[in-house]
Amino acid sequence: MFLYIQPGLIDEAQRWLEARLDGRAVVARVADLIAAGYFGPLPVCAELPPRAGDLVILPVAGESVWWYEKDRFEQRFRGHHGGLTPDEVEIPLLLYPFV
Repeated sequence: MFLYIQPGLIDEAQRWLEARLDGRAVVARVADLIAAGYFGPLPVCAELPPRAGDLVILPVAGESVWWYEKDRFEQRFRGHHGGLTPDEVEIPLLLYPFV
């Protein structure tokens, strides 16, 4: 889950979310993940940072995180993805030579 945070409140928002999601998700700054290469080699496309927001919530294995607001953000789907486990990060690639 990518979040846009009001300027000046990113540190506070990150601490607040980390306290509530302890053990269930990692709360990271998008800028830190970009710098660490999670979105590909640097430099990333200039359009990425504004589109990705300020913070990202990455659930640990077996967990899911979503925003719920009655009649506004209700969850109707049963399957989700997004996390840092090998099953989420590693994408199998199959190559077939066409001759």
